[in-house]
Amino acid sequence: DSGRSDWDFSSFANLKQMKPLDRAEFLMSVRDFDKALQTYDEIIYDKNRSANPAELEASGEKALAITVRAKRDPDLANEMVSRIVESKSAPIFLRLNARQWKSAIQSWKADKSEQGMTPSQRLQYAYTLMSRGWKLSQTSVYGKAGLVHYLRASTILHEILSDDSNSKLYGQALYYAGLAAESLRDINFWTLHEVYYESCIRHSPFSTLAKKCYLRLEGVLRDSYSPYRGAPLPQYVSKRLFNLRALVEKDTSDISDWGFFE
Repeated sequence: DSGRSDWDFSSFANLKQMKPLDRAEFLMSVRDFDKALQTYDEIIYDKNRSANPAELEASGEKALAITVRAKRDPDLANEMVSRIVESKSAPIFLRLNARQWKSAIQSWKADKSEQGMTPSQRLQYAYTLMSRGWKLSQTSVYGKAGLVHYLRASTILHEILSDDSNSKLYGQALYYAGLAAESLRDINFWTLHEVYYESCIRHSPFSTLAKKCYLRLEGVLRDSYSPYRGAPLPQYVSKRLFNLRALVEKDTSDISDWGFFE
């Protein structure tokens, strides 16, 4: 939610000629959240069902991101997901996900535990929210059931990272922000989590935390190329990992020195 949202960028693009989803994402990118939310609503509730299921899912998730992360308004978020649940044009899977989101939003509205927390406690609370989101997503047949928890955690982590007085928590916050961004990569910049993990390594070199961030980064990079079975990692990716590993261990060590991390 940080940054100005009062600029008019409409003259830079012919919005009327854009496809609805492109128009909504343009408006979101220039932080015109009210018009973006209105456009996402129009996509979800289109009676002619001109949008495909993937567009409807993206619209629902990004509309939720605006209400939770930018607006920080549980009432607005609840109103939005309630309309999805009741929509006759939205696909069943999206309406079922919205029911899970609605339940999480109601818990968010009733949750007063964050009030009065120290930055360190808020950092741990963000991790608790991510754990809840992960558990909900794993135990539900609807894979995006934990979305609200991840969005709330991401908001807390961004606050911690933007406050210079939290320098002692910065490395750990980068690691957690990477975990949150990895779970939100369908609505974030696709590689945002990689940036957090690499920043974590560079901020806390030769530490246990750096090893956690390196292992996570190596895992997501290798997973990105897993569809190409048998193909080696591109040279620039291997070089990137090699250079970062040099910031993690002072010399080539036995694998047991890395320990076991969550």
